[in-house]
Amino acid sequence: LKEHLVPHSEVIKALGKYKGRAPKARHKALEMQELLEQGVSKREIAKMLGLSERSVYRVLSQCG
Repeated sequence: LKEHLVPHSEVIKALGKYKGRAPKARHKALEMQELLEQGVSKREIAKMLGLSERSVYRVLSQCG
């Protein structure tokens, strides 16, 4: 019986109701770049913007 059931999340996605988690870090990329140019460390940028250090490194590496 369970093989025929579709997971609830798949149904919601199919209906277009669920789009995933909002990309918080990517929306702050410009602010990250400006802070980095001002000499602020990546660790401090993460603290200031409420993000993980890993998110800051990832976004900045994608920006070039």
